[in-house]
Amino acid sequence: ADVGQEQTSVWLAFPLEKQPGSNQWHLRDQTVPQSLPLFAYLPLKYSDNLRFIIQADFIITSSRETIDKDNLWNQWIREQIPSLFAKAIQSIKEKSEEGAWINSLNRLIPYIPNRCSSDYL
Repeated sequence: ADVGQEQTSVWLAFPLEKQPGSNQWHLRDQTVPQSLPLFAYLPLKYSDNLRFIIQADFIITSSRETIDKDNLWNQWIREQIPSLFAKAIQSIKEKSEEGAWINSLNRLIPYIPNRCSSDYL
């Protein structure tokens, strides 16, 4: 998206915990939330389809409550999320003990949105 910005960072956040006595991390075994807010440094309106946190340089509306859905920059960020989610899976695999990452992967599956919505994500 050509908005005069050359680069940005987008973060996805999942609940992780460090295994005792190890440098290995895995997804915390917990109930997956039904919805979490998007962040543009501060929380925005909740999405009814987002089960993990996304922090990005979104262009927001003047009310600071939600994202400008028609903005090309925001649309570009949205298009990056599936590949970032795949990279998150790879990162979890790399940070898990050999063979144990499949357990973390099984814990990650519920975070995948299971429906499309009229909301931003």
